[in-house]
Amino acid sequence: MQLLKLDELKINKFELTNPYKHIIIDKNDCPVLIDFERCRFTEQPKNITQFLQYISSNNIKKLLQKKNIILNKDKIKELSREYKNSYDKKLINDFIGNL
Repeated sequence: MQLLKLDELKINKFELTNPYKHIIIDKNDCPVLIDFERCRFTEQPKNITQFLQYISSNNIKKLLQKKNIILNKDKIKELSREYKNSYDKKLINDFIGNL
């Protein structure tokens, strides 16, 4: 939800290709973004698309499979394309709701 908010505000975080360095999990198992020093305003933010690319990478795919989270790389690519063209929050909310 934080990434959606950044996209809505037209702020690009730039560091989401390696989010494990920029996201911590709080005591309630909620992700929290940290380290905003490289953020920039932009007309086409890429926070969601960068994160989708990361979770569909082969290294992360294996880690997620160990936790019984199976993601379809082709569907994620298509979602990323659709979101990039529309910035429609509903696409991402539907994706999250189906996990």
